[in-house]
Amino acid sequence: MDKSHQVLTNEQFEMIRKFFPKPRKPEIIPLRRCLDAIFYVLKEGCSWRGLPYEYRDKEGDWHTIYTRYKRWGESGLLGKVLRELEVNDVLQVRIAFLDSTSIRAHHCAS
Repeated sequence: MDKSHQVLTNEQFEMIRKFFPKPRKPEIIPLRRCLDAIFYVLKEGCSWRGLPYEYRDKEGDWHTIYTRYKRWGESGLLGKVLRELEVNDVLQVRIAFLDSTSIRAHHCAS
């Protein structure tokens, strides 16, 4: 992957690298590339399967990236990383929740 597809700068990546454990075996997708792909999906809102090939080598790589995202999210690791980036003014986290019970729709909208 060339630098034009990197979401994080080298300094930003080094800032958050400390949160991730050292891999026990060689990674199929390197950490840096995986994080760039995750941040791309979060920023652009595309589906995991729709991840551009700039962020993956083959068709099935999206599933490996998604699995890491899910595992890191459930363990709280991704939250720590996002907080670190937010505290250092790298990004702003904006979250919106919509509850369908409070959104009115026309009766034929179903």
